[in-house]
Order: sequence, then C-alpha cells, then structure tokens
Amino acid sequence: MARLTEHTPGPWTYLDLGEVVTDDNFEVTIATIDYSSERAEADGNLIAAAPELLEVAMRILDRGYVSEHIGEERDDHLALASAIAKATRSTLKQEDAT
Repeated sequence: MARLTEHTPGPWTYLDLGEVVTDDNFEVTIATIDYSSERAEADGNLIAAAPELLEVAMRILDRGYVSEHIGEERDDHLALASAIAKATRSTLKQEDAT
C-alpha cells in the first residue's frame, strides 16, 4: 500500500497561546485551540502529536501482524486501518489488492 503525505509535515508543537504550529519558526498555524478551556492543553498536545501518531500507525498496519484466529487482534487491525483511512482520506492509495 503506497501512501502520499499531503498534510503539513511534522513535527508540530502546541503553544500555550492556544495554537498548534509547525516547528519551522512557528510560521504555519495548524489549529487554534480555545485556550480558556480546561482541556486546551490536552487537546493541543493530541493534535500536535497527530503526524507522529499517523506515521507509527501506518508502520504498524504495513507490518500486518494480525491473526485471523484472534478476533480482538483482527478487530484492532481493522479499526487501525479505518482510522488511518479517516485521517488520510484522499492520501491513502491502494496499489495492490493482494
């Protein structure tokens, strides 16, 4: 499965000002968080970790370590594939169905 990355490359950083930005001189704002919310820091950190989480999830899915005989493992594998597809939408391309 080949994947094209179309999102703003990471790493991303959460700033206390309520913004998730790229590390290249903080010039690109990825998201703005309502920093008056009690969840602002947690939300900002989660969003900032998104590129790294996606990369690791894609590597795990590519390994294909899943047992068809263990329902929980198979279900987790399918859930991971679904989450990656949701995150990448048009960036996920299947070259080979085998």
